[in-house]
Order: sequence, then structure tokens, then C-alpha cells
Amino acid sequence: RDQWRVFANLEWHLRRDLVANLGSMWEHFEKKQPFFSPRLALNYHLDRSNTLRLSASRAYRMPTLFEDFVYQVLFLDGPLDDLNNHRVAIENLDPQRIDSYELGYLGSFPARGLTLDVRLFRERLTDIIDDIRNLNIPNPDRGLTDPEALAVLYAFNQVVHRGAFSYTNSAEASIRGLELDLRFKPTTADLIQL
Repeated sequence: RDQWRVFANLEWHLRRDLVANLGSMWEHFEKKQPFFSPRLALNYHLDRSNTLRLSASRAYRMPTLFEDFVYQVLFLDGPLDDLNNHRVAIENLDPQRIDSYELGYLGSFPARGLTLDVRLFRERLTDIIDDIRNLNIPNPDRGLTDPEALAVLYAFNQVVHRGAFSYTNSAEASIRGLELDLRFKPTTADLIQL
């Protein structure tokens, strides 16, 4: 799959204690619409050891080639074997999108060997690629060519129609949380991270 990316980052010192970062990326994947991923962050340095940050960003995850183009028929034994798998791509998937917002604090105390990074965040994921069973997809013929065997299989499929799995952009999620990272470096050779 051909892919093109153009990205840039701009850092602007609005004041001695306030730094803005603006980033962007434009991506184009073969057989997909181009999309744009922006990021804006503000870092406010309270002093040399304490920084507050505020950021917002948007990012995408492209469907894999497997999710976009799969045609897989796998039958290991009997028709009701749990390992049997019929998977078919039926649509041109959109990329998953994540919008992320965070408020953070970074404290660095080298004399004590401590670094504290705290992040309060909210993430919204849309167009999540989900694996669903689609009963509108007919059961495969399993490579059978004998007319009598096919007739038995088709009769069986009328009773036990399993359809196929396929991928679709059908899910979304919101995540809110607090992330904490504490690093303690008691000596130059040791590091404890919580």
C-alpha cells in the first residue's frame, strides 16, 4: 500500500516562561481519503523545576491490509468446530480516530534524584474497527465440487447458517484518567520507576 506523509512542528517561545508547540501531519494512503492530524501544546514553566502543560491532539490508525482486504476460509474438521473461521472484507474501512486532551504537571528535582510526571486526560475514540459476525454473507462451499456433497452442504447451511466475520467502523469509546509516573535515581547506576 502506497503511503505519503508530510509533517511539521513549530516551537514558539511566547515568553520566557511560556512555550507553544504546534504540530501537524497530513497523510494519504492508497485507496483512502487524505487526513490531517493536528497537535497543540502549551508549556508554562513555573520555575526551573516545575512545568504545567495543556495539550490537544488528533491522531488516526489506518486499517491494516488484513482488515481492509481479508478473504479467509479455514475449516479444520466438522462444520461446528470452534476453530472454523470464515472472514471476509466487505467495506472500505475508515481510519480509527482519537481526539486527546490533557492537563499535566512535570516536576524535576535532580538534587533528590526525583522526577514526577502527572497527567489528567480525556480521550475520545471514534470509528473503531470492530470484528462482527455478518449473517448476510453466505457460508463458503469449502472447495467441494461433487454435486451430491454440495447439496448436503447447502442443506446443512440452511439449518446452521453461521455467516462470516468482517470488519466495520462500528464502535466508539471515551477514556478519562489520571496517569502518574514517578522516577527515583538514588545513584547514577540505579533507577526506580513507579
